[in-house]
Amino acid sequence: MPVNTTLRFVDDNNNIVDRRITKIMALPTYGHSSLSGYDIVVGELDSDVPFSISYAQVMPRAVTTIELPNEDRVPVFHTDFEEKALVADFWYESGNTAHLVPPASWHIRRPFYKTKIDEDHGNPVFFVVGDELVLLFMFTYGGAGHGTSISAHYDDINDIIRGWGSSYRLTEVDLSQFLGDHESVPNIIG
Repeated sequence: MPVNTTLRFVDDNNNIVDRRITKIMALPTYGHSSLSGYDIVVGELDSDVPFSISYAQVMPRAVTTIELPNEDRVPVFHTDFEEKALVADFWYESGNTAHLVPPASWHIRRPFYKTKIDEDHGNPVFFVVGDELVLLFMFTYGGAGHGTSISAHYDDINDIIRGWGSSYRLTEVDLSQFLGDHESVPNIIG
């Protein structure tokens, strides 16, 4: 979205809040060299949104690899270009990239899955932890869907925000209730 684009937020009481993008900066990922090809673009709004507008947390930086056995797929929530609420299964995240797979053909989640197309690029993908959305990535590629990990670029994103003079930062989700003394994400599903 270019500078001067108006974003519309809606709170839990259906109050509408409009804000305009005043700055954008892209992060070079996957070797893209043009603004339209970047996987992550950070924007600043013309004013704060009220506290009634919630935000998504991100995975902790300490969790650098997430790999789950086939039988332990974890669902993710995402939208497509038509703003349909859809589900896929998380496959793995390693380094810079997170990957999804379709739910098994017999699984109850399967009717809520859809193969990604070019127009879906840029739509967000979330884990749902408790009643919170945790942002994983935005779609970059089709098929089941995968893209550049937000937590892998946690410091890069915060450096952009800090460089603009803002005190805002990304917020890591607290997974301590799931991880205990370990940083092993498969315990999240246990």
